Amino acid sequence: APMLSAAIGVVVISYLSWRVMFLIGGLGMLAAWFLSRVYFIESPRWLAGKGHTDLAENSLRDIEKSIENEKKISLRQLPTVNAADTPISEAGSFWDLFKGTMLRRTCVAITVLIAMNISLYTITVWIPTIFVNSGIDVTKSIFMTAVIMIGAPVGIFFATLVIDKFPRRLFGSGLL
Repeated sequence: APMLSAAIGVVVISYLSWRVMFLIGGLGMLAAWFLSRVYFIESPRWLAGKGHTDLAENSLRDIEKSIENEKKISLRQLPTVNAADTPISEAGSFWDLFKGTMLRRTCVAITVLIAMNISLYTITVWIPTIFVNSGIDVTKSIFMTAVIMIGAPVGIFFATLVIDKFPRRLFGSGLL
């Protein structure tokens, strides 16, 4: 997304204005919201967790029918179980993340995500400004940022090839 938005920004900002870029993003978000309301189904797991077992069961049947139609196969039929007779396990509370052994993991996750987001968004947002302050015009600055953003998906691709070959701690903290 950062690479795509930077590439679109090169064209839109240079020919129209930065305000149009925000307008395009807002209209795209409205379209995505509308399409998600029309075409996405609610998760059967969420429905069952909220006590809507009949809706969850109907949703699963619809999913199975669509798979059978798409793949031209017949899914093996298991004996039907009355959804009302099946106990639903209670999920833990949100506040369980801040108790006992989960507290340390939660603190580490929060710290890592804050550091990652600050560094990522600081670099991505400030690079065009740094280029402009160095004497490069806005259009060229945004173009150079778009070229730099190509490194994100390329880096992620190579990381997927390497990440399982070494211990996680090596990448996360530099410790063995």
